[in-house]
Amino acid sequence: MQKTTANTDKKPNPKTGHGPTVQEKLPVVEVVHELDEADKACPSCGGELGEMQGQSEDSDEIDVVERSFRILRHRRSKYRCS
Repeated sequence: MQKTTANTDKKPNPKTGHGPTVQEKLPVVEVVHELDEADKACPSCGGELGEMQGQSEDSDEIDVVERSFRILRHRRSKYRCS
């Protein structure tokens, strides 16, 4: 009697549960982070740093408030020396 082997042509199931999950139904509260006036000086030349319009570094954080969920979107303004 000969043993039969399982079909080896099947693709393995994709792994789930890794990485961020999109949370489209949660409300978004935007938190804007800006530099203090004292910190708006270029460390190289001492010139004034101007905000780069439309540019920011964003990160999301799930926050629990009184048993409800929302997304805190941290928007850190980017600056450059002219």
